[in-house]
Amino acid sequence: MYGMKTTKLRSVAIVACVLLVGAHASAFDIGLSAGVDGSFDVHTAQTVASAEAYAAANADGDVRVSRSVTLDNRTLLRAGVDIDTTAFRGLAASETGLTVRAAPFTIRVSNDTVGQLTSDGFDDYLTTDLAGRLAWGRARYSLFLEPGIEWTFDPNLDLDRRARGGFSVLLLDNVIAGIVGEVGDRRSDVRYQTRITGEGQVDWYIPGPATLSMNAGVGRFDSDDQSELDGEQLPIWSYTQMDTGAEVTLQISPSSRLGLEVPLTVRWYDHNYVGTDGELGDSAQRTTGVRPDFSYSVWPADTLELRTELGARITRSNTPALEETRLRAGLSAHVSF
Repeated sequence: MYGMKTTKLRSVAIVACVLLVGAHASAFDIGLSAGVDGSFDVHTAQTVASAEAYAAANADGDVRVSRSVTLDNRTLLRAGVDIDTTAFRGLAASETGLTVRAAPFTIRVSNDTVGQLTSDGFDDYLTTDLAGRLAWGRARYSLFLEPGIEWTFDPNLDLDRRARGGFSVLLLDNVIAGIVGEVGDRRSDVRYQTRITGEGQVDWYIPGPATLSMNAGVGRFDSDDQSELDGEQLPIWSYTQMDTGAEVTLQISPSSRLGLEVPLTVRWYDHNYVGTDGELGDSAQRTTGVRPDFSYSVWPADTLELRTELGARITRSNTPALEETRLRAGLSAHVSF
């Protein structure tokens, strides 16, 4: 009960701060949203469907403290109800950052916090992420270093530490390429895992206007945690992962926009697959997952956006228990002031 009261007071305090900041902001926007999201699990013999109706309010403000210092905040409050079970879900999120610019350097400290409360208590969590960023750049290229740490209570503590670094370069007037590397570890009551990853990305801003982004990366994840099966100890959190994907945004008319994103992830585990009989197979376990997401937005008025979203989460594996097929659909309206 005390935790619920603290979260509510914190949410009210966040909104109050945003409104006070907005009175002196160089830029300040408020928006209201309402919609319905549906989820469909079609991997089983019988389709399992669920739907949520929600309403949300968001505030986005920037304050120019001085010529070189900017304070920004984005706050979201959302309330939803499961149409089938009438279970309630409340969510509050705040993204706050302080940016200091002293050319050619930029220093930024930010905190992103998200908390959710549900009437049945099954999906309660609190996540807060603290990050710093030091960037050095010129007109055509930049370098950055970003240490960060994330705490998640879900309900036990999950700690994730990381250090990222990379660079971006302007190849052409409308093409930007970048490379990012990361080292980090994740610790909880049941897992300790280390990782090292690298990713490259190319963004092409096509006249039209349209944007095309392509990325590819690889990572190695290692853990000493094991699970016993069929008389063997399986390193279930040790694997090599490859990620790739493409995203396109197209302004098809002055009042409508289309977006399509198709990310793909492939994992090769350090242990063999588990068959339907519960016994180990004779080759390594692997999973392939794709999460396509399609969106279409239309603006009947400058301050009103009507949005349609279709998505899926599909996982295939030689371990049948890991396979999944889930579809998602959503309709929403967004009003800005």
